[in-house]
Amino acid sequence: MATSLRIAWFWQSNDVSPWDEMEPKEWRRYSDFETEFIEEKYQAKEREASLGDCVIDFQKM
Repeated sequence: MATSLRIAWFWQSNDVSPWDEMEPKEWRRYSDFETEFIEEKYQAKEREASLGDCVIDFQKM
């Protein structure tokens, strides 16, 4: 039986700051549309993907 791989991208959504090491980490999933857009950019080896006010820098992952 063939299995299909499903990609999921998440963003860190801490209440105060995603950079605060003392705060518990919370992760939220991007929508299917956003995930498809991000994955296309990533697979094309682009440096970053922009979603509105958010920029995902693949080189800093």
